[in-house]
Amino acid sequence: MDRNAEPGALLRSLAETTARVEAVARGVSAAQLMVAPASGGWSPNEILWHIRAVADVYGEHVKRILDEEAPRWRHVSPRARMKKARYDQLPFAESYADFARQRSDLLALLGSIPPEAWHRFAIVRVEEREWRMTLHERVWGMAHHEEIHCAQMEEVASALSTPA
Repeated sequence: MDRNAEPGALLRSLAETTARVEAVARGVSAAQLMVAPASGGWSPNEILWHIRAVADVYGEHVKRILDEEAPRWRHVSPRARMKKARYDQLPFAESYADFARQRSDLLALLGSIPPEAWHRFAIVRVEEREWRMTLHERVWGMAHHEEIHCAQMEEVASALSTPA
């Protein structure tokens, strides 16, 4: 995904994530969704946990950027959120349903904002450094991240559904 993609392209990419995850789930059994590749890596279910944790954190960022004037925050690791949220305790179908609802809400929010809102920004602190991050950059980061992990999930599922 191009960093300068138009907001419409970003929204389409975010919408495609739910369709791609759902397609993976239809292509393999519930048990296979829990199987990690023999070569190492994450199972489709673990990939979904990760996508959800990042969507949680980045979704909160989106809301703050839209609701507050130049909000500030310290970087929060989505991996820490993944552990705290205990997504590993949820079956894939339940986790996916929750993610799909959350994504629908985010798309409705982003689809309702005026074009100039994409330039709103936050100040993010990582260790001793601060940087200015626009709404566009945050949404691009989410879309780009999800494209990578959807491809990973599709690859794992394809290997699981292919007879040995």
